[in-house]
Amino acid sequence: MSHSSSSSSESIDGLSFILELSSSSDDSPILETILNNQSQVKTFGLALKLRQQARGSSSKRPRKKKIFIRRDREDVHGRLYRDYFADDSMYNETHFRRRFRMRKHLFLRIVDVLSSRFEYFQMRYYGVGRHELSPLTKCTVAMRMLANGISTDRVDEYLKIGESTTMECMKNFGAGVIQVFGDEFLRQPTQVDVDRLLQVANARDFPSMLGSIDCMRWEWNNCPLAWKGMFAKGIYRVPTLILEAVASYDLWI
Repeated sequence: MSHSSSSSSESIDGLSFILELSSSSDDSPILETILNNQSQVKTFGLALKLRQQARGSSSKRPRKKKIFIRRDREDVHGRLYRDYFADDSMYNETHFRRRFRMRKHLFLRIVDVLSSRFEYFQMRYYGVGRHELSPLTKCTVAMRMLANGISTDRVDEYLKIGESTTMECMKNFGAGVIQVFGDEFLRQPTQVDVDRLLQVANARDFPSMLGSIDCMRWEWNNCPLAWKGMFAKGIYRVPTLILEAVASYDLWI
């Protein structure tokens, strides 16, 4: 009994510093209750000991060093230019249209407009004379992701651009295109536009047709159970919806 009482008194003395350091009078009754209960004293002391050990182990844990990847941006621009934009480029117009989803002259027009109106798409140089990402590279990053839905890792493999820079290019490209071309292309067609499209369709032997209809099937994950028989037909074993988009011959609307 004397041994247990002496150990408990030592534990109380060892934890009594909490009362001395406590600046709030509201906490004192709670702390006194804990110190007067031997079982709670042992539990509290063990918790403090484990916390001190955890702090010691975390302080000794080595910090991970930030990995620096050296990307030669000048070489990237040169390779991109030789592949698609040089007079004797490796890939022809067919490859370009399939991979960029537009013709080369239209893409170059977008690059020229953005680089002339926004500082982000202008060529900038470091203090040592080396340039940053070229306007051609930045627009290619955004266009390839929008056109083909590729990931940032695929962009990094070819264009040597990290994830954060890739997403930055995407956001600035989208905002720039909306600001420059939004009033002309991202609006509702007027009556003059409708009359023109009907006239073009009539000349192409499609009278009274406003535009061509393109459709695709989209899997309906939340289809009600009672409707699955109606929407899971043909070669599709899962419920699907048909999405339709009306577009003019030049993909304007």
